[in-house]
Amino acid sequence: PEVLGLNISQHLEPIYHFYMECIGLEETRRLVENHPQVLGASLKKRLQPRLEQVERARIGARMVADAGWLKSMALHDDERWAMNFEDQEKAYWRRTYRARNRNSILGVRKL
Repeated sequence: PEVLGLNISQHLEPIYHFYMECIGLEETRRLVENHPQVLGASLKKRLQPRLEQVERARIGARMVADAGWLKSMALHDDERWAMNFEDQEKAYWRRTYRARNRNSILGVRKL
C-alpha cells in the first residue's frame, strides 16, 4: 500500500493525531485498521480545509462526530465531497428544524 511509503514524523503522526482529536484513540484505531488509506490524505490540502468548511457551517460537532464522516473527508474527491457535505448539511438543518418545531409544539423552551 502507498501508506507504507509515507514519512512517519512528517505525515503519518500528524494525520493520526488529527483523527484522534476528532474521534478519540479507539475510533481512530478502528478507522485506520479498516481503512488504512485514510492515512494517505493530505492534512493541509484535504482534511483541514474540509474540517474548516464543516466548522464554518456551524454544524461541526454534529457532522464530524463519527469515523464514517472522517473517512468521507479523507477519501472523497472534491465533487463527491461537495455532494456529501451538502446532503449532510441539509439533513442536519432538517433535524434541527424538526426538533425546534417539536419543542415549540410541546411548550418546551430553552433558557
